[in-house]
Amino acid sequence: MAVSTSEQVVLVSVLYRPPHSFQARLQMALAAGWPVIVFDNGTEPFEVSAPGLSVLGGQGNQGLGVGLHESMKWAYEQGYTHAFYVDQDTVFTLDTLAYVSDWLSNFKGRLTLSQPWAAVGFSAEGDGAWASVPLLINAGSLFHLTHLQQIGWHNPNRFLECIDYDFCLRARQAGFELGLIGACPGLDHKAEQPKHGSGRLYSLARTMAFLRGLLSLSFSAFRRGPRRYACLFMRNVFTHLWSQLWVWLQLKRQAS
Repeated sequence: MAVSTSEQVVLVSVLYRPPHSFQARLQMALAAGWPVIVFDNGTEPFEVSAPGLSVLGGQGNQGLGVGLHESMKWAYEQGYTHAFYVDQDTVFTLDTLAYVSDWLSNFKGRLTLSQPWAAVGFSAEGDGAWASVPLLINAGSLFHLTHLQQIGWHNPNRFLECIDYDFCLRARQAGFELGLIGACPGLDHKAEQPKHGSGRLYSLARTMAFLRGLLSLSFSAFRRGPRRYACLFMRNVFTHLWSQLWVWLQLKRQAS
């Protein structure tokens, strides 16, 4: 199923030792006519080569922030107007891509927003109506590249944690909307993520990096606004701490 939109939309992903399942999805998208840009953060070269595939990076692990910054900027410079981003463990199908393409072709002109949109996230849950939201994750989101350029792209100084929150805060500070569209077929963010019990346990170093990132964004939101983001980020500090403690207690119980 080829891209069926008048807009120039490209599939983007930042990779670090991608699983074979991602390569299968990549080949599926390319065969359907989707152009693809990947930024390779791996220590070994990403050796997949195919028409429609552009591979950036290849300088070792420069971090997700650099990967997003460089791949989105490069897509814009190549003339693409929108980029649909997926992580290497984001499960998607041709129906997912068709849904995104159809939305961009058929529904964006019907939106009556008070401000232009910078990104719209897609989810398998909910319905297909636009819902304005304060926060999005990068995976499964469609980025408006002209507006992303005006925001200043993704922050290359953030290695892994809080890149999506950083983007959302700066998008709102720049006057752009963020939206969510549900009922997207075939999209699954969790199927290939490692789990422990009912949650995912992160390393202490990653947890501390995430908490430091949230605290710095909270202070930025408090100083420059919107101040409700400071409350959202501080709430996420406590939510993350509690979820990690809960998963750790489950592991301890299983080991005893």
